[in-house]
Amino acid sequence: MGRVERGVIRAGETVEIVGIREETLSVSVKRIEAFQKTLTFARVGLAIACVLGR
Repeated sequence: MGRVERGVIRAGETVEIVGIREETLSVSVKRIEAFQKTLTFARVGLAIACVLGR
């Protein structure tokens, strides 16, 4: 669970995860969920959960 800090995130896009490890991790977004609903995209400030894949 996290919050969109900048821009817009869409299902199917590749994103970079920072802060978990020393190096940046690139993964694809399989699904975005907020308030128990599946979303096609999320904007700045929205608290979301993402299903990620490689």
